[in-house]
This record gives sequence, C-alpha cells and structure tokens, in this order.
Amino acid sequence: MKYNKYTWALLATLGFTMAGCAKFDPIPADQLIVGNDAAWTETMSIADFKQTFDRKDSVFSINYIDTESEVIIKGRITSTDVAGNIYKYMVIQDTQTGEALKISVDAGSLSGTLPLGQVIAIKCKGLILGRYADMVQLGVETFNTNYSRVEPGRIPYPYFDARVQLIGIPDTSAIILQEITIPELLACDSTMYGRLVKIKDVHFTGLGDGGERLSDADKIFAPSTFNGTYNVGYPQARQIADADGNVAYISSSEYARFADIRIPDEDQWGDVVALVSWYKNSPTTEGEIQLTIRTLNDLEGFETGSAPTPTPAIFSETFLNGTLGEFTAYSVTGTQTWRADNQYGATISGYQNGSSHANEDWLISPAIDLSSCEKAAISFEHAINKGDVANLKTNHTLWISDNYTEGDPNNADWTQVTIATYPDGTSWNYVSSGQCSIPSQYLKAGVRFAFKYLCSDTESATWEMKNLTVK
Repeated sequence: MKYNKYTWALLATLGFTMAGCAKFDPIPADQLIVGNDAAWTETMSIADFKQTFDRKDSVFSINYIDTESEVIIKGRITSTDVAGNIYKYMVIQDTQTGEALKISVDAGSLSGTLPLGQVIAIKCKGLILGRYADMVQLGVETFNTNYSRVEPGRIPYPYFDARVQLIGIPDTSAIILQEITIPELLACDSTMYGRLVKIKDVHFTGLGDGGERLSDADKIFAPSTFNGTYNVGYPQARQIADADGNVAYISSSEYARFADIRIPDEDQWGDVVALVSWYKNSPTTEGEIQLTIRTLNDLEGFETGSAPTPTPAIFSETFLNGTLGEFTAYSVTGTQTWRADNQYGATISGYQNGSSHANEDWLISPAIDLSSCEKAAISFEHAINKGDVANLKTNHTLWISDNYTEGDPNNADWTQVTIATYPDGTSWNYVSSGQCSIPSQYLKAGVRFAFKYLCSDTESATWEMKNLTVK
C-alpha cells in the first residue's frame, strides 16, 4: 500500500502502523490515575444487568433503573477515543466473560481520564438502560425533537464522574479479545453486541456499504468532504471478506483522524480487531451488524500476498443447468413446487394466476457424508421478493436431518440451521447467505439438508437460490 506524505505524518503523530500486533503504548507511570483498591462492591454482572433492565423490545426505548438500593456494575474499558472514531461513548466488558455494555457520556476525550484497559465501577441507580437503534446502552432520558421520541441520551459528565470509580491501574493485556469468523459474527445474537473481536484472514473488497464498487478516489475510510460522489461528511462502511466470500462491514466516522486514509488494497490480507455493534433504525428494517475499529492499530498485517486457501467443497450444486440436480422437490401442501431455471437457479413461489396460494414445499438434498469433518457449513446465493418481509425468516428456512430417507419430510426429525444472511425481501438482488453452520451432532454419514418454503392464501414471496456449496 502506498501512502502520501500527509498520511505518513498522521500515522507518525498517532503512533499507528498497518503491520504488527494491535498494541497500545502504556501510559507513563507518572501520568497514571491510580484507581481506588477499596472499590465499590459489584452488585450485578453486566449480563444480569442487561437482562434485568432491558425490558422494552423496541428499537428506541428507555428503562429506568429505579431500584430501592444502589446497582453497581463493574467492567474493563475496551474502547478508546484517541483516533476520533469513537465519540462521547465508551464500552466496558465483564472482566471474566467479556460480555459488554456501551455507555453514553456527554464528554469528549474520555480516554484522558478513563483509559483503555482501566477497570471501573459504576453506580447505575437513577440512570436508564435503553435501546438506541436497537442496541442497548446506559445513559439518561432524552427527547429527540427531530423524531418526537424518547430515547437514551448521553450522561452529563459531572453526573457520570460522581458515579464512576477507577479500580487499580489500566491493564490492556487483560482485555478479553474473542476470535470469531464472519459467519459466526453474522449469526450472533445480542449477547455479542459491544464485544471486542478479532476476525482473521480477511481483505477489503473495494466495495461500499451498498455493495457498490468504489472509485479509486473513494477507497478511503470515510470521505469528510464532498468529492463529487458523496455528500459532505457522514459515516461510511467498507466491506471486508474472507477467503470463502463471506462479507462484513467496517463502519467509520467522517470525524475519525484516519477518515481520509486509504483502505488496504484488495490483494492485501490481514486481521481485524473491532468492537461489534448493531443498528436497526425502525421495526420494519432488518438491522445490521457493524464493526468499529478504534485506531488503525486494529488492522493487523494487511500485506500483499496470496489469499488464504479456501476450504474445498464437500458438495456443490449451481441449480443453473435447468435441473435441480440431485435434490428432491417434495410438495406437502399446494400445487406450486420447486423448479429449476437456467438464470435464477432453484425457485419457488406460491403466486399464480394473479393470487397467492398456501404452500409448504421442501427442496431436499441427497445424503452426504460429513463424518470426516471437524466442522461444516452450507452457503448459497439467494433472493427473496414480493412477500411480507415480516415473514422473511419464518417462511424461508434451512433444516438438517439424519433419519430422513424419502416421502413426506414431516415424518422425519429435522433441526433448523440458521441462515446467516437474508436478502432484504424487497428486491431481486442476490446476497450471499454466509456460512450456515451445521450443528456438530450432524457431522456424520447419511445426513440430508433441506430448504423449506411456506406461504399463505394472502401472502407469498418468490425465493430464488443458486451456487450452493457445503464445505
């Protein structure tokens, strides 16, 4: 990767490097703010705290911590705002489990007094635990006049300062860093939000958050000025992918000090350390996992070289040769069935002659042998359109069985396999399913997997699928 002199000046100023481990220089001993070893007693773990007080299942909500006695949580700081990509919030993790919590504080340069690796205790009574864009955070009640809604807002710093206690000295080596694959990331639940993770052997694809191919000038983390393509400054996402083509997105603020720095080239591979976040702006949208790097030190390696070797396929089917290959279509209900199309692959729809018709249809694989596998996953490309998006994940599902042989699949035992990524349900755009992990109890001979399609007399989507592999 080539940098201009301004880039290198910035890297030198911030102490960043694109290679090596994600390390942070220790704070000089004479500058340490030593915490109180006689710490407030923790009354609730971060996990129990979220489970107790996250009471409203809506994308924007507040829940008062209105207990009679004080509620004290404790955690180690995993965020830093020194590079400007994290602003007016911090993230702490449980020192034993790594469970994380975002804390919204109305102050900049928080890392000056609350540095990375510092353990803190927080008195939470009187604050609120709420959801902002469906992600849980600790804050105070705020009324958003633009949208006429109550939502979690930033805790005024003097108020927060009176409720926080430092314990000991910062120790970045004690931070829990969870290694995870992109398929595991995409399939994660809310217990992963806020955690610090490492994703190994990935590269930047040169695509933006909408899957658009970036021009050479736009291959920077987040354009902060109008360049003929983007509006003046707003957060941007850049796509990363593993060797199997699974993708995730790194989101960066236009105010990050590295916003105008060029992203690694497509032939450069490395590891990404990032905080996991979740964004779902309305009840009708799908929501998406986002990754936030703290500084450029969170990009490890990214040296030019060949890509990691993809795992060889155990079984594959394109569905693009006019047949369903070795798959069997079985119709439980309705007259519509799975069929093959040279352009769209395996397709199914309950819509015919101007109306929807109730259907239950299965597309069942041949028996495959997974006995030699330590792990295995199914991946494919698919598009879903014309149905009710509320039924997206219930009417289009993936299952696996070790006792199905023939006939009605409902006479066999099936376990659902999570489809890591769904289409938006409102277009014909194909998306990668990601790696849909097969449960370990099915790593044996004679297993079959199947796609199950449902629709009703009032609503039916079209499901299209192609380029399936098991590896």
